[in-house]
Amino acid sequence: MSTMSQRNHLTDSEAWRVVGRLEGGQTQTEIAQAIGVSHSLISWIWNRFLETGSAGRRPGQDRRRATTPNEDRYLVLTFRFSIQPDNRRIFIWRDRGSSNNPAFGHESVRFGGGGLLVYGGISIDGRTDLYIIRDRPLPARRYRDEILRPIVVPYAAAIGDEFILMDDNCRPHRANLVENFLFEEGIVRMEWIACSPDMNPIEHVWDALGRRVADRNPPILQELERALLEEWDRIPQLVINSLIDSMP
Repeated sequence: MSTMSQRNHLTDSEAWRVVGRLEGGQTQTEIAQAIGVSHSLISWIWNRFLETGSAGRRPGQDRRRATTPNEDRYLVLTFRFSIQPDNRRIFIWRDRGSSNNPAFGHESVRFGGGGLLVYGGISIDGRTDLYIIRDRPLPARRYRDEILRPIVVPYAAAIGDEFILMDDNCRPHRANLVENFLFEEGIVRMEWIACSPDMNPIEHVWDALGRRVADRNPPILQELERALLEEWDRIPQLVINSLIDSMP
């Protein structure tokens, strides 16, 4: 990248996004190349952040802390549960020519027999209520109005300055409308590269929840909803804490 193509300043919003990327593990060189600025500018922003707690004046937030090993991260995601999920695969060794033997058949319901989309968040020593998303799809505006504003913002306020939001890179989560809302609320979000492995420990919580609900074998959507809400509350917090602590 030529020097002529580099910018020599960033807006406050861009500077805070640089800090978020650095906290997320990207190097100063990678960020400088990605956004077209000099390495020295990225270094200055980071040093200013460490020394003063500021990368520039941020609306609604006058101070900011450096990353600490015990910071709280709020981990959120949506997940779809089906009445009869198709992930319980059974593998059978059988003799050639015996494929039509009824003993080797397994009854299933195509397309899962209906399902529910849910949203939940976890953190050390806490979790949100499980939110049932009634109508699909969930575009950015609904994500902001139904989840971020009534659920995430109060939860962030309860945790305080140590709060970092960890979601994923699905399109509604990364829309400009959502980015602007989080910025205005002073909520810091962990940065993810575009094709990063899914390292969110809430995936394991969804697995635990799915196993608990499968044991109850709910026959209809109303029973599935009740089972999800009840079993979500019954997952031991110690299990959630261990899942979060297990990931660097």
